[in-house]
Amino acid sequence: MIEEAIIELLLTIPGVTGIVGQRIYPNIIKEGTQLPAMYVAANRMSKMNCDNPMGIKTGVVEIGVHGAEYWHCSDTIMEMRKVLDDYAGKVSNVGLTFNSGEEVADGWDDDLDTHVKIIEYEGYAIAKSTN
Repeated sequence: MIEEAIIELLLTIPGVTGIVGQRIYPNIIKEGTQLPAMYVAANRMSKMNCDNPMGIKTGVVEIGVHGAEYWHCSDTIMEMRKVLDDYAGKVSNVGLTFNSGEEVADGWDDDLDTHVKIIEYEGYAIAKSTN
């Protein structure tokens, strides 16, 4: 649910979709996927350990960009950061709050034969009632 909300938000950023189109996936980019493409992984988000009747989750969201050219990755991250850094808002029925993203070392994926750039966001998410 968190991944889907973040993907929905990313799809509203013209600078991102201008590079990766609609190719933004939950968790992984499968071999054979047209590049450039992105993934969003929120599997490091978990329910807060305090009195938390609202079900607030906290943790790290990882967003990765794979591209045949390095600029695909760097420009997509730059465009994404304009919106996600210090973001607070509601997407569909999920409230999201992020701090400024932290980029990790650039990489290369041998299986996909592509550049990889990853950014991590610490944040909070809560599924809001649609009632």
